[in-house]
Amino acid sequence: MRTRDRFRSTIPCWFAAALAATPGCNPSSINSLVDGIYPAAPGDVPMILVRIENNSSADINAANIIVDTGLAEPKTVSFPVARRTGNAGTLFQCPVLRVALGDLDLGVAPAMTATFSDGTQVEVPFGMRTLVEGVDYFCGDTIIFQLIDDRTAETGLRIEAGRVDGSTQTGPFAGADTFRYVQLLLLLQTAGGTTDATGTTGTAPIP
Repeated sequence: MRTRDRFRSTIPCWFAAALAATPGCNPSSINSLVDGIYPAAPGDVPMILVRIENNSSADINAANIIVDTGLAEPKTVSFPVARRTGNAGTLFQCPVLRVALGDLDLGVAPAMTATFSDGTQVEVPFGMRTLVEGVDYFCGDTIIFQLIDDRTAETGLRIEAGRVDGSTQTGPFAGADTFRYVQLLLLLQTAGGTTDATGTTGTAPIP
């Protein structure tokens, strides 16, 4: 299995409250939830937000987000997500050329490991093609991967994908533009010499 590379440059997650749990992958539900107070996607801030939402009956032990920046080896960020409305995510600075779970080139590779309440553990495949910039998303968007129960699937679980169009999330907002705060923090880290040598930064998981 691909070696998991944790990003060396991370930021605090105090802004996570603005990125609230959302019921499914419907962008309209996300927009109505934040109600114009906070952005649901980076918008004109040059970043991609990748979120994992767990609406299944199993805990995600490790959700493995992998991105191709075109600047270095693919980067992977892994974190757990609790069952039933649990959610977490991470930010990547653009460019982000491809996004997948588990493996960029093999859609049947395990994308997540999950455990049901009876202790049964399964490996859930991505089950779709890798998402491509300019086709499936653009810089400034939010990509949402959702885990749901599916009795027809071999593992009993299935992954679905959705997108929040960043061009609809440029403000003005009644609350703080959290993504601009993140951008400022990353610029300060760059000035302090703590950014990944490739120039590509992923944040710590957003709980």
